[in-house]
Amino acid sequence: MSRFAEYVNLTRIREAQRLLRETRHSVTLVSELAGFDNFSHFGKMFKRLSGVSPREYRNMERTAGRTD
Repeated sequence: MSRFAEYVNLTRIREAQRLLRETRHSVTLVSELAGFDNFSHFGKMFKRLSGVSPREYRNMERTAGRTD
């Protein structure tokens, strides 16, 4: 993968992370809003660059943000 493609994917994943933290959109919609045409590719790239699946990421962020 070229450096440019890697940069684009990283930028899209960062946007997906923001959307997962700040919205209640479905993971499918988040993938589309972040610029991914293929949901399976989104899931693979997200896990490769974040270390966890999009759903796991959202659950971790929600748990970390709790104050109770």
